[in-house]
Amino acid sequence: RCQLAVTDGRDMSCCSKCADPLIAEDSLTCSACSGTFHFACAGMSEVNFRKMRQASTAAWKCMTCRPRPVQHGDLGQSATQPVPPSSVNDSAPTKDDSLFNLILKMKNDLVGSNSELKSMISNIDSKLDTCLANYDTTMLFKLVNGRFDCPALLF
Repeated sequence: RCQLAVTDGRDMSCCSKCADPLIAEDSLTCSACSGTFHFACAGMSEVNFRKMRQASTAAWKCMTCRPRPVQHGDLGQSATQPVPPSSVNDSAPTKDDSLFNLILKMKNDLVGSNSELKSMISNIDSKLDTCLANYDTTMLFKLVNGRFDCPALLF
């Protein structure tokens, strides 16, 4: 679906996950498989992506190439052989627990980001109101002093 191209003088390549075009500055390349990914397709927030140092990006590995935690089935047992009940710890975290905790963390991060954005928007609104008030005052001053540059508006 993605065609390699040069756009605005930039080399474009395709994301290994979604196959959409990507820009080199906004992508990660896996050090193991050489796949290239949008930082979002790699499961990373833009904030964390921008914080990464070049050494970190050079050693970065995609989800497929990252080492996985050892599961009971990886301990020499065949995949079809059931795990003996005595070896299962009911209090051990499950994959579902890990996913739930990850989603909860992401939700909390989004709530924090949302609050931060609301604060920034409020700050921008306040500054815009100040700028508009200053502009109105300046225009009124020019009009009163006869230095308004638009003759059509002068009576």
